[in-house]
Amino acid sequence: MRKQVSPGRLNQWFRRWGARIEEQLKDLPPEGKRATRLRTRLEELQKYLHDREENWKNAHLRATDEPATRLVLDIEGAR
Repeated sequence: MRKQVSPGRLNQWFRRWGARIEEQLKDLPPEGKRATRLRTRLEELQKYLHDREENWKNAHLRATDEPATRLVLDIEGAR
């Protein structure tokens, strides 16, 4: 099971990696293969960050559409 990571820690991680990628991009020609790969990597990191933030919010802050099984069984009196 993967450990849940809070959005704050992910943002710090993303800022560090994003800064490294931006630093590398400054020294490369904009149309080069490596620059294209780095920009793609940065976009993937942004998508990952957004996905993890949404999953974290869904798991910790938002109500679910379906009730938990144990709660339903407890209300009905089954054990």
